Amino acid sequence: MFAQVDHPGLGLLMDPSNYFESNNIDPMDGILHQVFDTLSDKIKIAHAKDVARAGDDKSEKHADIGDDDALASHTFRGVGEIVLNAAGTGSLNHNLTCNFWRKSIRTFRSLSSIWMKPMCRAVARRPNLQEAGTVPQLFGTSMTRQDIAARAGALSQFAGVRLVTPRDGVERGLQMLEFRTGSGLRFSVLVDRAMDLAEVEHQGRAIGWHAAAGFRHPGLHDAEGEGGFGWARSFSGFLVT
Repeated sequence: MFAQVDHPGLGLLMDPSNYFESNNIDPMDGILHQVFDTLSDKIKIAHAKDVARAGDDKSEKHADIGDDDALASHTFRGVGEIVLNAAGTGSLNHNLTCNFWRKSIRTFRSLSSIWMKPMCRAVARRPNLQEAGTVPQLFGTSMTRQDIAARAGALSQFAGVRLVTPRDGVERGLQMLEFRTGSGLRFSVLVDRAMDLAEVEHQGRAIGWHAAAGFRHPGLHDAEGEGGFGWARSFSGFLVT
């Protein structure tokens, strides 16, 4: 995707634990170097669970999150050779990971547990957009907010975010955020479905694959139904967060 859509508005939410399987978890530091060397210029947000070998127990594993009625999809922690633990309870080299993050992300933001924040000792700093070279481009021309204001009554003519709610079908009542960047990238975020991505377009070209199920309202979701396959009726496609 990054090769096909070379756009500064497209970035990666990096969770290094997702790159490990039973065949590469032992040379962990080498794999981390490879992953960050390849993707460092695309990383925008840092996120971390943990990862470890499962040991003798290869069964499906679930965490106790203090909610007896929690869906299995919320408590799932792995099956087979690998288990995904809470941050700090597995084998992931967090010190090395945090060093990579500091080099990769100008504004460091961790979406993991509060345990990660004091460990990484990261200080967020809002960069100057002019210095960072990220002044918006409209129709191929770099413009400041003042430049845009001189030519239009409102920035929303070119870019913005709008909260919408579909009124019919399986999406009825589902809150969505529609983003327009003003530079050809447009995407929707499903607020009521864990901020999942819905439609994504770049200069009119659709990105990702949509299933026939559509963006089903979570109130219609039955993960445990139909012999454990009920989740498929709410599976919207392959471009997910």
